[in-house]
Amino acid sequence: MKVVHSKTNKLFITKYTKMAGKTNYNNISQIRDIEKLDLMKESFDKDYEAQKKSVETMEMANAMENKKFGYIKESFENMSSELFKTKEGRSIINKYIACVKESQELKKMHLLYECVRKANKDVDITTYMNEATSMIGKIGSKKYKEDTKKLGKILGEACQELGKEKALSLNIVRSNDEKEQLDEAMDYIGTHKKSLKTLPEYTECYGVIKQHVNLNEAIKKLSASSSLKEKDIEKTVNEFNEKYGNELEESTHNLVKELLETTNKETVFDKYKEACIGKIKEKQAIFESDGDKMSSDRLGVILEKVTNKNYNPDTVNVDVFNLVEMADSLE
Repeated sequence: MKVVHSKTNKLFITKYTKMAGKTNYNNISQIRDIEKLDLMKESFDKDYEAQKKSVETMEMANAMENKKFGYIKESFENMSSELFKTKEGRSIINKYIACVKESQELKKMHLLYECVRKANKDVDITTYMNEATSMIGKIGSKKYKEDTKKLGKILGEACQELGKEKALSLNIVRSNDEKEQLDEAMDYIGTHKKSLKTLPEYTECYGVIKQHVNLNEAIKKLSASSSLKEKDIEKTVNEFNEKYGNELEESTHNLVKELLETTNKETVFDKYKEACIGKIKEKQAIFESDGDKMSSDRLGVILEKVTNKNYNPDTVNVDVFNLVEMADSLE
């Protein structure tokens, strides 16, 4: 009896033959015994699943090359206890440490993240980060990107050492938008000099950092009395503002209260947007009267960005704080 293979079955066999490495499946067309075919299929499945996991882990590892420094740094912090259990894991950790130590750009960014880690809600983030960036110095953008890519490759090695499932389970804390926004903000202030031209971006970045600092403090305080999940970020921020709002500066407290109590956040956004626009125009007029065309033109660019900024219900809280901080910086 001749066994006939459909086109689909041939593709299936070819796929398994290419993927598998332990068993030779080339002679499958010669087998006439169903039990032997079943055994071979079972072997197919095992080899296929093992190779699939290997490929998935490899793809995950390759993706690490394009991650931000903050992601890589926290990933190693989360994975280090597991990596220390094996000789290869310890070697990977040593490579990570050496890579950071040998790069002035990575060392500076590491210090910048440590400054944020040590900050608390009582700190004036604008002054604090201005001092930090001034002392640490500007980070060379090109070299920083190159060295971060190298560090990402080392993280990829760590992922391969642990396997995809364990790497993900240890690093699940990084899977939220708030951390991604923080990484973007840190990269920007680290590699860009503060000036009138970059003031809108700086103000937005400082707003993101302040939100991160407040959230971290909220997590520490609330986790003492209740279980807290990372996915409940928005709820946590609201609980923090309601529970500890009386400890904030009066102006900030009033703003938080206004945002929490209003039934129309768009109206609040529009109010502070117009106030910010008014401050920019006022400052621009002063520059013009002083004959400072360059500063006036730079404020014109900022004015255009603020004017074109639209209400976004998902980011309205941060947007309003940024508008207020920008207006205050022009006092």
